[in-house]
Formats: sequence, structure tokens, C-alpha cells
Amino acid sequence: MRNNSNIMNFLLLRPMVLIMLLFLFSEIKSQDYYHEMDSALTGVQPNEKVKVLIDLTKQYRNHNASKALFFARQAIAKGEEISDNRTIADAFKNLGAVYYLSGYYDSAIVYFEKSMNGYSLVGDSIGIAGNLNNIGVIYLERSSYDTAALFFSQSLAIKTSLNDSLGCARTLLNLGIIFQEKGDYQQSHAYLINAREINLKIKNDEGLMDCLINLGYVYLLVSDFEKALQSYNLALDLANKLNDRYSGALCLNNIGDVFFRMGEFLKAEKYITDAFLKREEIGDKSGMITSLINMAKIFEKSANYARANELYIQALKIAGELGESRKEADILAGMSFNLRKQRNFEHALQFTGQSLEIAERIGSKSQILMNYKDFVFLYSAINAQDSAEKYLEKYHELKNVLDVSLSDDNAESGSGMDLARSASKSGGFALKTQAWKGFQHNETLLVVMTTSIVIISGLLVFIFLLLAFLSINNRRNRYF
Repeated sequence: MRNNSNIMNFLLLRPMVLIMLLFLFSEIKSQDYYHEMDSALTGVQPNEKVKVLIDLTKQYRNHNASKALFFARQAIAKGEEISDNRTIADAFKNLGAVYYLSGYYDSAIVYFEKSMNGYSLVGDSIGIAGNLNNIGVIYLERSSYDTAALFFSQSLAIKTSLNDSLGCARTLLNLGIIFQEKGDYQQSHAYLINAREINLKIKNDEGLMDCLINLGYVYLLVSDFEKALQSYNLALDLANKLNDRYSGALCLNNIGDVFFRMGEFLKAEKYITDAFLKREEIGDKSGMITSLINMAKIFEKSANYARANELYIQALKIAGELGESRKEADILAGMSFNLRKQRNFEHALQFTGQSLEIAERIGSKSQILMNYKDFVFLYSAINAQDSAEKYLEKYHELKNVLDVSLSDDNAESGSGMDLARSASKSGGFALKTQAWKGFQHNETLLVVMTTSIVIISGLLVFIFLLLAFLSINNRRNRYF
């Protein structure tokens, strides 16, 4: 009986000890963040502190979301201390970018809107245009093309009036992205080529990298694998040069996709696996979806349909959490193909139907074309020839619209919507810090450590009292 009581005591205490250890770890982690912040801000003038914290955020936002969020929030706090509307607007925009990269799109929109309001108070047209653009990017990610176009058009009107060359390059780039999703690859290619040339002229490596990534995707869609690999490898070199792990992982994934379509599955698996691990490391949830889909397709090639389906389900869950309809449609189509390979045609038809419903709602013609093709195979497999012929006719009609060849001499001047993905990129920044020799007084860290010691001491006292109570209770049990 006593042994059972001791076991119960242990089971009661174990969660509390774990909680205390987790809290202690969290506090130590927080202390490290405060220590780094205070070291960076030592000797920096109050009106420059927000800039330093924003630079710290950009330094970490592609590979350490927790630390980036900490510095972003501290930047807002410092801005509010000096009551500078422009500085606060910069800080809000910075926090919105962190949420965007972490996949928290609703929160990102909230802070981009707060930033836009701050810029309005000081008449900063460039800041307003940037936030309009960033909100548009989020709607583009969610496949809400009309809403995205509304924000991009407003942003473009401002940038055009300012003769902003960099803004024009971003306009062309993201017009290319919109036309990719609309299935107009010729027009997409034209805008991207123009964007590439502008970025080369102004020596903007980051913008050039984005253009090459999207050009690679257009070449992939029209099965020009040689040019696709060339574009992706050039983009990967630039990503490594810029230390942009987010874009580097994207390039690795897309190179793997090209090799997959070429039938070189071992190379495809290597690149896609590397991409997934890097994306998981930096918290790129949206990118993880794409890598999971591609990994599932590789498992299907080895007839491991159960494992492929597990990966599809995992990807579908993340896509649902992020509200990424385009990827949901792609995943459902993949699950349909998985079932078709197992000759489960009835269930496959249901998944293809769900995929088509989403694709038609968001206007993704490339996905619709894939769904039509799937319906042809599925209805043929169950001898529903009328339905198969109907979708075959639909497939050919749409394919004739989308089936184009591309050349580099068809570029034209572009105007219209601004679809810049400025919120998704980061570069290297020089921090305005000052090196100190010897002892450095750190009031913030001292406060945090003191608070932590008080709280942890309280927890220890509580556990001691609980142990004493349990021990007394155990003794009483022996007498009855």
C-alpha cells in the first residue's frame, strides 16, 4: 500500500516538475533574447533603437521565428516609447512580415493595416504602397486573385506616381505570378522577362532571384526542363549568396520537381528531402506543404501508397490551417491519383471532384486542366464513356488555350497590378551596435533574472509543501 502511495506521489509530482523545467528553459531562452537585444542597443540613440531591432528581426525571420517575433515586438515597444508614428509604422510592418513568413496570414494582415495607418498619419506614400502590396501578396497566396489585384492596383498607382523603378520590377514579377495561376504562360513569361531585365539593370540580386524562380516555374509548366533547371540553379546561387535560406529551400524543392518530371527519381528525392528539412528548420509551413506533396509522389512511384497518403493528409492539414486553397486543390488531386493507382476509382472520383470545385472557385486553370484529365481516366476506368468523352472535350478546349511555346524575345512593356513579394524576402543588414570591453551593465537582463529567481523559488517552495502534505497524508493512511 505504501509503494502504491509513493507511486501516486511520483505521478502527481512529475507533471509539476516537467512544467517547472519547461518554464525554466523558457526563461533562460528569454534571457538570451534580452541579453542579445541589450548588447545590440548599447550606446545606440533612442531614435535609432527601433531600426536596430528591425534589422535584428530581419536577420532571424527566415530561420528563427521565435526570436524574430521577440525582436519585432520589442521594436514596437521602443517605437511607442518615443511616440514616433513613422517608426511605429515601420515596426508594425516588420512584425507583419514575420507573421507572414510563419504562415499566420490573418495576423500579418492586421499588422500591415496598422502600419499603413501609421504611414498615413505622416504622409508616407511609399510606406502605404508597400503595405498595400504586402496584403495583396497574402491574398495571392490564398488564391484570392481578385482581392489581391485590388490591393496591387492601389499600390501600383502610388508607385507609378513616384517613378519607382524597383516597384515597377516587382509589379512585373508579380503580374507574372498572377498569369501563371490564370494559365496564361505566354503573358506570364513576358512580364517576368521584363522584370528580370530591370533587376539586372539596377543590380538588384534579390529581385533577380525572384524572377529566375518564377521563370523556372513557367518553363516547368510548358515542359522546357533544360531552361527550368538553368533558371532554378542560377536562383539557387543567388539565394546562397544572399544567405536566403527560405528561397534556397524553394529552389532545391523545384529542382527536385524538375528531376521528378524527367524521371530521375533518385535525384528528385535527394533535392526534395533537403528542401523539406530546411523548410522545417526555418518554420516555412507553406513550403513544407509543397515538399510533402512531392515526397508523396516519389513514394507512389515505388507503390508505397499508404505512406504517400499519410504525407498527403499531413500536407492537407497544414494547407487548411493556412487557408491555401490552391495547394488544397493540388493535394486532393494527388490523393485521387493515389486511389486511382490502387484501382479505387469511386473514391478517387470524389477527391477529383473536390479538387475541381476549389480550382474553379479560385480560377486556377492549370489545376482545372489536371482535374479534367483525371476525370477522363477515372470515368473510362468505370466504363462511363459519356462522362469520359465530355471531360476529354473540356480538356482539349482548355489545353489549346494553355498550350504555348516560349521564347526570350517576346517581352513587352507591362503595366497594371503590383504583386511584389517584398514581405517574403530578407537580406543582410549592418547592425548599429557598439562593442564594449569589460563588464556591461544590463538592467533589463537583471530584472528578468530576478523575476525568474523569485518565480522558480516559489515553485520549489510549493513543491516542498506538497511533498510534506503527501507525506503526512501517507502516515495517516497507515493508521486506518
